[in-house]
Amino acid sequence: MLWIRAWRPSIATDKIPLGDGLVATVDRRAVKRINIYIRPPFGEVFVTCPKRVSKAELLEVLIEKERWIRRAQARVQAKHRHATAVDDALTSSAGLDGLSILYLGKRWHVSVEAGPKLDYAVDGAADAITFRIPETILEAAEPRRAADAQAALLKRLYKETLQEALPASLAKWEAKLGVKAAQITFREMSSRWGSCQTRTKRLSFNTNLAKYDLKYFDSVVLHELVHLRVPNHGPDFYR
Repeated sequence: MLWIRAWRPSIATDKIPLGDGLVATVDRRAVKRINIYIRPPFGEVFVTCPKRVSKAELLEVLIEKERWIRRAQARVQAKHRHATAVDDALTSSAGLDGLSILYLGKRWHVSVEAGPKLDYAVDGAADAITFRIPETILEAAEPRRAADAQAALLKRLYKETLQEALPASLAKWEAKLGVKAAQITFREMSSRWGSCQTRTKRLSFNTNLAKYDLKYFDSVVLHELVHLRVPNHGPDFYR
């Protein structure tokens, strides 16, 4: 049986070209079937398959499913076009001035201006965010430095937003569950919204949660705190 899913993180071990720039990254692992994943936001193709499957057999399956893969890739790329535009603007040094970013479940207009220090200002009434970059960077006419500064401010905005929202959410769920987290960290994660180290009681949260409504962050806080009661995802965890 062949299962086709939208996305799941995979560890790259091999690459199979399918033509016209389409490449499948393959991870051989202890699975029972071939699984094809289309990973957002760029639509990379990841495949997990049993170790016994030969490269020829795998290529045959991928060729058979190539039309579906290309359609699914196009859908993922179209859905995440806004996210890739922001990434492209920072990577190419074009910067975010005049673009919009995803923040708290909405798109916010971004403007970049000179300021005394690296900082940002959020205007909730206008759904606008201003990134202030030191004049020494802007006047130096170095687009790469300015883009890196904006990328740093964007990460800082997301992290500080979650840090501000954390105390109320944490206090609420710790009281209901009768648990206590020992340490909280925030960082960008590629495949998880949060994690819990049950031995040390350390919780980590993906800063990209700040792109969405804070109710989702609240749900992830609950999820990770429950792991202090039940370390796995069995029936007791969901109960």
